[in-house]
Amino acid sequence: IVGGQNASEGEWPWVAYLKIIPVYGRPGEYFKCGGSLISNHWVLTAAHCLDNAFKWWESEVVLGLYKLDISNKHNVTRRMKNFIIHKNFQKTHSIFQGSDVALVELDRPVSTSGNAYIQPVILGQSSDRFTASWECWGTGWGDIDNGVRLPFPGTLQKVLLSIIENKRCQDIYKNRYRIQSDMLCAGYTEGGKDACQVSLPVPLSIRGQPKIYSLRAHNPVVISSPVSYRSTVSKHLTLL
Repeated sequence: IVGGQNASEGEWPWVAYLKIIPVYGRPGEYFKCGGSLISNHWVLTAAHCLDNAFKWWESEVVLGLYKLDISNKHNVTRRMKNFIIHKNFQKTHSIFQGSDVALVELDRPVSTSGNAYIQPVILGQSSDRFTASWECWGTGWGDIDNGVRLPFPGTLQKVLLSIIENKRCQDIYKNRYRIQSDMLCAGYTEGGKDACQVSLPVPLSIRGQPKIYSLRAHNPVVISSPVSYRSTVSKHLTLL
């Protein structure tokens, strides 16, 4: 999260922190990814987080997390029971690819009743429309400066971004990448604020609504939108 600020504790109660343990990693090694709680036992994340060999049965999802190095009574940890990667996702080295959507099933449900620190987010509707310059919030614990190796922030970060029309976004990237129809762009053409790649995936909330619209980020933010895949997600979730 570049150009952001500390979030308040409980401000984004659906944000999940994934600790993914690689099969061939060293003892204690794990990869970090973000996600969003969408029911009491399912988390939405990006497919690229789960496309390598990893010990899903040992990997963890932490909810209610605010400070990475401080555990508190609001934190709830669950193991992964199962995961589902979108059938059209293809593993590539490009950060711009469609169908970058995955679901993680928790081994046990989490209690959200009366819990202000752990609440599911609402998936955006396919009928929702976005206008360039609308403001949106990105959240995460990733890099705080593009291209500079700084320590990860210990506190959940948030950053206010502006939606960029897809055609304008394509003009910015020229022929380097193709902005696909299932993607959404946000950020500032002059730079300074974004949700950089190492924060992935970035839950994005638009116009203050408690809905998730994005999963992946770069500069400007370019993400696969779960709005485009709501029907796919719904096949696996009876609550939607």
